[in-house]
Amino acid sequence: MSEAFEYEDVKIINSISKRRMTKPLEQIITNKKNDVMGFIIDDFMMDTMWDIYWILKQTRIARTTKRQVDTLDFCDSKSVQSMIVGLRWNYYKRQYETPAHDVKNGDALFKLIKKLCDYICNKYDLTLDCNTATINKNFRCSLHQDKSNIGNSLTFSLGDFKDGELDIRCNDEDCTFMGTYDTKFNPIYFDGSKLPHEVRAFEGTRYSVVCYRI
Repeated sequence: MSEAFEYEDVKIINSISKRRMTKPLEQIITNKKNDVMGFIIDDFMMDTMWDIYWILKQTRIARTTKRQVDTLDFCDSKSVQSMIVGLRWNYYKRQYETPAHDVKNGDALFKLIKKLCDYICNKYDLTLDCNTATINKNFRCSLHQDKSNIGNSLTFSLGDFKDGELDIRCNDEDCTFMGTYDTKFNPIYFDGSKLPHEVRAFEGTRYSVVCYRI
């Protein structure tokens, strides 16, 4: 585990460690019909997520009005802190381009996110050639689908917060609600372009990371 953690992170480390210790080794959250999958968190995955979190805490994430935001006590109703790392769409030039929004930390963040995504896909024989990632801070997204994404995505959340689970709904007439997933230091793999999803209310500082292909 990275030596860069601050003392304030110890309580998060302890809570995550307890959850990992009580999780059976054979447990894999999976629903093959709807292609939603969670994973046994090994040391490499946990260390990489903590490295991402450490960089995020030092990164200034600009506010944008391009994202719809629910009105919450801890979230500005007119704007949200959001950034893209990796390939991004330039609204003015009408084309995809790099670098990321944050030149200083964007490359480092994307390399770590890409490394985590590739590791999980290789380990579990999944398909996701991630070329971009969206990072949000304190953003509670309403029910939506990621229609611009190609195929499956990998998402997880980081920070010192309570609640904020991900609700994923089915996309057929026989099923309206599929399940609630805890994404805190816990990646979830699913097709966000087909399955509607939303974030539950939370308290604290929450970063969400979504890696996908465009």
